[in-house]
Amino acid sequence: MNYSVKYIFLMLGFVVSFSFSKAQTTTVPIRVLDSLEMGFEIDIQSASTINNAMLNASGFLSQELKDENLSRLGNYNQGGAYTNTKLFYRNKRKSLWGIDRLSYYFALEWKSLNEYQFTKDLYQLVLYGNKSFIDAEADLAYSGALRIDYLQIKGGLYRSSKNEHHFFGFNLGLNIGSKLLAYKFYDPSYIFTSPFGNEIVFQSNVDYMESDTSMQAWYNVSGLGAALDFYYIYTEKNHYSFAVSIENVGFINWNKSSLRFTENKKHSYKGIEVDNIFDASSSIVSTNDTVNSYIYSNTVEGSDYTFTPVDVKMRFEQFFYQKKIKLGFLTHFRLISYMRPIIQLDASYKIKEILQIGPILSYGGYTKFNAGLKLQFNFNNYQIKLESRYLTGFAQHSFSGMGGFINFTYKI
Repeated sequence: MNYSVKYIFLMLGFVVSFSFSKAQTTTVPIRVLDSLEMGFEIDIQSASTINNAMLNASGFLSQELKDENLSRLGNYNQGGAYTNTKLFYRNKRKSLWGIDRLSYYFALEWKSLNEYQFTKDLYQLVLYGNKSFIDAEADLAYSGALRIDYLQIKGGLYRSSKNEHHFFGFNLGLNIGSKLLAYKFYDPSYIFTSPFGNEIVFQSNVDYMESDTSMQAWYNVSGLGAALDFYYIYTEKNHYSFAVSIENVGFINWNKSSLRFTENKKHSYKGIEVDNIFDASSSIVSTNDTVNSYIYSNTVEGSDYTFTPVDVKMRFEQFFYQKKIKLGFLTHFRLISYMRPIIQLDASYKIKEILQIGPILSYGGYTKFNAGLKLQFNFNNYQIKLESRYLTGFAQHSFSGMGGFINFTYKI
């Protein structure tokens, strides 16, 4: 429990522990037989508003580096990592249960999301101290973090129109929760330093929840729930296509050993002189054990539920110049999450039938602007796609996104 309690109060120091950013997706179909397809897919993304130089800094952080990052921050700043590993089975049929062009789909997915949001004031508190907030409030409202791991077993039906222009379907899923750690500071939440620096007031307006602390392994079952997916695709072959999907609309009900802590209260530390509340020599730091005991003693144990993050995606593709050029536009919203909307523009040029190449530009998510490159190779029944969404992360330290996308497909 000590680890969990420190996470809620001492999140004021998490800025200095941001990790390296990267993103990668891999798809490897195993077998395709006529209308049968089985495959394996893994999607990994990790990025942060903080630049790569700070993410990879170890030990001492220079004043120049701290100032550089401060200048690029907004009021609210994000970071996080997301993993989705999928084993799937798809059977496209001429008919099912007497219904023409009705087919079915099954998948086993492991989902992991670890993300956070922090204010610019919080960054200044951690890396500069509270001198600049003398007789002022350092705003902490809407700072927080979310860590959720769960297994999803899903199955669904999909159907195409007679002319195969329209394609639509849905999936129902069983969510098997493994781990949850979530907290968020609401308005008002702040740290106030008195004019003479002899009193610190911490306004704590926070909601905290953690799943069963005795079940921390990935294979443990700490909760159960359900999920629902919807998707629709319209295609004019070799001309254009439009796709929209709403995925993971669901919840998990965590078991009776889950922990919940909710508070809207002021904590005052008087009679101490503090220039930097994160200075290890400060007397306020010695109160950590007391704070931990206080939060633990006020935590309520019992069954509770949370909604799972929901992904809403829309994509449009258009062919030009005798189908040699393809332009794409993607928007991706993740609800119940700290991730900002992603806008992506991409293009590909068919150099030969065997090779296509093009750029990728994006903005949003846990980062700002990023650029990448994608390649596509076509070999008879095989197709290989390679994408780097964040080449700028390798080129300049001021960009914090790195990684790529790999896809192997076998077609009959």
